[in-house]
Amino acid sequence: RDHVFVYASKVVPVEQQSQYSRGKRQYLRYLRIMFLFLEEISRHLSFVRAGLLVTWKMGLPCFMHTPDRDYKVFLAPPFLNYCYLPL
Repeated sequence: RDHVFVYASKVVPVEQQSQYSRGKRQYLRYLRIMFLFLEEISRHLSFVRAGLLVTWKMGLPCFMHTPDRDYKVFLAPPFLNYCYLPL
């Protein structure tokens, strides 16, 4: 029904060596930033953009988890586009 498009300049798979030190720190920073916006996001999805904007301004990648592997997503403005389709 509804779709959210994320704009990225690059998407790369997270390699095994990224699971250590710097890669883990980037992932934890991303999670901490999104946690700051969690309450607002749970009330209204449009606050996801605010969290992604802060992440982008800090120069951090976002992370996308799939059942097979994780990906680093390097955001590009306008970050998100919401597509609400009628039923």
